Amino acid sequence: MNKHPHEITPAEHALDQALARSLTPPPLPEGFRWKLMAAMQQQALDDMAGRRAALEAEHLRLQQDMQQGYVRVRRDTLALGVGLAFAAGAVATVALPWLQARTGLDAATLMPTLATLVGAATAVGVWWLRLRQRRV
Repeated sequence: MNKHPHEITPAEHALDQALARSLTPPPLPEGFRWKLMAAMQQQALDDMAGRRAALEAEHLRLQQDMQQGYVRVRRDTLALGVGLAFAAGAVATVALPWLQARTGLDAATLMPTLATLVGAATAVGVWWLRLRQRRV
């Protein structure tokens, strides 16, 4: 027999009625309802204070995480700029004379092209690392 656990059977209902007729509730102490209401209000205030403290702690943690992320982005940007500058200098020193001889282009055309290629390769590398870190 699969009956709902909260379903009251006729026998239980009859027992409840018989108990209600035979047992009289005890009298409430003076000021019981007022004390009950005050206790309920105090509990609500305590719950609200606890929730507020928890939310403030979470807010502080989120602010710290955001600040750390901001510092990480600034550090990565600086590292990218320095790395790009060194890479561009190395490429210009080594590859520029060889590329000028091979392509016949002058330095004014070849240098911006090389800088763009090196910058694009560096940016792709950085974004590749970031996307791989997010998957982990």
